[in-house]
Amino acid sequence: MKKRLAVFLAAAMAVSVMGGCSGGTTSDTANTGAVSEASAGSEADSGGSQGEEAKIKDTIKIALAYDITSLDPHIGKEMRACIISQQIFDTLVEWDPAGGIGSEIMPCLATSWEYLSDTAVQFKLREGVKFHDGNVMTAEDVKYSIERCMNSPQVGYNATALDSVEIVDENTVIINTKEPYAPLLASLTITPFSIVSKAAASADEDNFGAHPVGTGRYQFVSYETGASAKLEAFGDCWRGAPKTKYLDMVIVPENAQRTILLETGEVDIAYEILPNDVERVEQSDNLKMATTTGSKCYLVNYNTQAEGRPIGNKLVRQAIECCMDKQLLVDMVLYGKGSPAYNIVSENNVAYQPVEERPCDLEKAKALLAEAGYPGGGFSLNIWLDTNDVWLQYAQIMQAELEKVGITLNIETMESSALASREKSDTDNYDMSVRFINSLTGDSRFTVYNLLFSESASNKSYWKNDRADALMLEGRAILDVEESKDIYKELYGIIREEMPCLPMWFDEILVGLNKNVEGFIPRADGIHVYGQDVVCYE
Repeated sequence: MKKRLAVFLAAAMAVSVMGGCSGGTTSDTANTGAVSEASAGSEADSGGSQGEEAKIKDTIKIALAYDITSLDPHIGKEMRACIISQQIFDTLVEWDPAGGIGSEIMPCLATSWEYLSDTAVQFKLREGVKFHDGNVMTAEDVKYSIERCMNSPQVGYNATALDSVEIVDENTVIINTKEPYAPLLASLTITPFSIVSKAAASADEDNFGAHPVGTGRYQFVSYETGASAKLEAFGDCWRGAPKTKYLDMVIVPENAQRTILLETGEVDIAYEILPNDVERVEQSDNLKMATTTGSKCYLVNYNTQAEGRPIGNKLVRQAIECCMDKQLLVDMVLYGKGSPAYNIVSENNVAYQPVEERPCDLEKAKALLAEAGYPGGGFSLNIWLDTNDVWLQYAQIMQAELEKVGITLNIETMESSALASREKSDTDNYDMSVRFINSLTGDSRFTVYNLLFSESASNKSYWKNDRADALMLEGRAILDVEESKDIYKELYGIIREEMPCLPMWFDEILVGLNKNVEGFIPRADGIHVYGQDVVCYE
């Protein structure tokens, strides 16, 4: 039976500790992004309506927050890598740039697709697409790329549902899944499913990241560790050549320094503006902000397998949430640039459903602790986190709030690699860790499974619930979102009851722009794409 996937848009450091729980509301921000023009002068001032008189700069300089790992899309899985790889490579399908992640799946390197069965999808490929090395893309490149992703130790976890790729003819492939797999199209939008040049990658597999070859709008020029990556517009791009000839992406890890470089005109775009710098940017006559609701959920993972210890008891985990005023946390630490989280995925995700909001209530927290066998608390917990100032402020607020119900929270910061290692090797001392999950696919059926399925490598809570596992498998096998609503309602209910993790907030994407930048659309995942019309006028 032929089916088509139904996709629906679901609609400094001095910390002032909270004096108690207070209410709060949030306002929704459109997923498509917004650019604040109030302080950027008139449209004519910004260059957008100067017509033929306006001269486009040949280079846009962009300040990134982190150095990259690898520009091989089947190795570099981190956001810091994808931010650049996304300019070099294309995928078979993509989210509608205007609607954003979670909106509508659109053709990219595939012009159409059809479900031949519940486990087989046929893709017709765009003809005549050139790689940066001059080769024309064929089904061989697509098969090679998808299988390379499937077999990758770094990103293969994204493709565990896939079984094989068949070539029908030069411009047609069939992707077979092991079982019906609803998030297939959404998963194919992410960087690990980029289509690479088989000729270039197979010639030097180990070093492909040093000379990446894709079909994207921009082609690789150079990369200097810790300094910058330079890209050049690809004149033969199937989409048409970008108006801006060069992208110079400079590495600026110091948060405040990115804002300073934007103010002095040394960069045209700055990523990850600090929340407390937003007003400063907006008040500048030469700058403006581009913002959108982010897809990242910042959360606390609980070690649910800590048997005999307080954190192993779901009532203790529920009590911890009752101690936290999430809106006040967003207001204090993020200057209001975010929103409280109760579900681990945001409402712009496919198959999203709202869940019970457990409000801040210290008396309720005390009652839950007493029911768990810990009246008055009287125990300590360890929380581990990356060396991040925002996360540290959050942990310190949490520490102060838990103290009110008799829980001592021991905070330890460490490098991310050490954190990942200790979560695995030091389970006797592992109670809680601060993490984030970025719903890159825009499909909650993918994200929830990836974070909480018992056998998932990303399940840092080590949560195992047989009924939840069964529901996750059942839900992602149903192609029609409407048909799976009851399944996910039950699943989210179990997650809220068991509390394997504590969702805290969703971020807001904050990008600072020179007032003369036009055409830039911020993406919810932070992996912004430079389309043909992104320019900066002189």
